[in-house]
Amino acid sequence: MPEKAKEGIKKEISEKIKNINAAIELSEGLQMLQKGDFYGADKKLKALDEKIESAVVKYYIGLNLMQAQENKMAYEYILKSKELGYDELNLFIDLSYIQAQFGQFKEAIETITEGLDKYKDDENLLYNRAIIYTNMGQFEKAIEDLDTLISYDDITDDMYNKAMILKEKLN
Repeated sequence: MPEKAKEGIKKEISEKIKNINAAIELSEGLQMLQKGDFYGADKKLKALDEKIESAVVKYYIGLNLMQAQENKMAYEYILKSKELGYDELNLFIDLSYIQAQFGQFKEAIETITEGLDKYKDDENLLYNRAIIYTNMGQFEKAIEDLDTLISYDDITDDMYNKAMILKEKLN
């Protein structure tokens, strides 16, 4: 086998091992997060973040920071995660929550709307947008979202009740 081919194979194997090790470290960090070991999770995830550029790792660092009430730092990590292409449902929920906490209502609405473009009919995103519209004094838009939400056939009882209570307060 030519030397160049051997080097290519070695490089490929090395890269795969690096990815496997990163996945193991991420898994360990997430287990710590689930157990409530926020310090351990922070240490593990930030060490991994120094080794690899990963939108997923940045999101979970941000989530960990949210749970530790470090919303400014959480915002920076979650936003960076989004910029790197992470687009899971909870990112849109968490990012819009932090934006609303900071009074960035317009940005929160944009984040939720972007999330709804990808996750059509998600009841949490729609309800959260109605809440933010309410906080902005845009009651008609809030009621419109609530009417849409209430019309869903598969809405949970809890969400239906929350939507109806908010709608009643707005009318």
